[in-house]
Amino acid sequence: MAANHPKTTTAARTAALLLGAGLLLSGCAAPAAPADPHAGVSTAAPASPTAAASASGSVEDATAEEYAVAAGIVEAYTLGFTQSAKASAADLAALREPATDTLEGVVVIPSTCQNVLEGLNWSPAQLGEDAARTDFTPENGSITGSIEVAKVPERSSLDAHYALVRELLGSCSNLKMNIQTENSDGSTTSDTVPLKSAAPAVAEGTADSALLWTRGTAGSSWQQQSLVLIKEKGDHVAMVSFIAASGVDAAEIATIATGVLNATLAALD
Repeated sequence: MAANHPKTTTAARTAALLLGAGLLLSGCAAPAAPADPHAGVSTAAPASPTAAASASGSVEDATAEEYAVAAGIVEAYTLGFTQSAKASAADLAALREPATDTLEGVVVIPSTCQNVLEGLNWSPAQLGEDAARTDFTPENGSITGSIEVAKVPERSSLDAHYALVRELLGSCSNLKMNIQTENSDGSTTSDTVPLKSAAPAVAEGTADSALLWTRGTAGSSWQQQSLVLIKEKGDHVAMVSFIAASGVDAAEIATIATGVLNATLAALD
């Protein structure tokens, strides 16, 4: 049975635009409640990548990027992530524009890592117009996943991102962010938020770039974790990421991310 066409609501678009490596810095102006990831999503089981890819049109109209993302969504569905929202053309256009002023009001310690954090607001969609993305969630749960696939017409942006991740796993693996937040009464609150990065527990060769980061401490308003896996195949690159307040470092999530990434890449033949 073909999946229902997911409606793209404001909340779903917001979730789509925020998920990914760039989430490392989202919310630095002030911690806020995330958009409802369940808003306007498809819950029908996609029987195959063909069925999933045809949810918003004919199979013949699906691009190679859309078909690969659909294959990943089928795998995610079998692993319990039964709701999904496809990024619209407008969503992808917004992702294509690199974020600016992401560290306004933020002092990174050590300061030599400031540019590393700024550069991590990256998405495969920034590589060009040939891209597709779908976000997915379980029916009950606060974790959100994303699959993004893009054609790589030129390597400089991708290679630069790989280099930034290596810095984050090396000399910038244990940071602090001093965040100034302006309150409604005009006063300013200062928070010192730790940010730690590590290589996730995935098998060697699973990804060309793999990152697990943890922001804040348990129970704090800044608490957030993300897992990001990126791998190339031919002239395409695929990114699978997960975001939640906590629990993303569980071995189960690494296994799920690996399975979804492998299914996505397999469809890029």
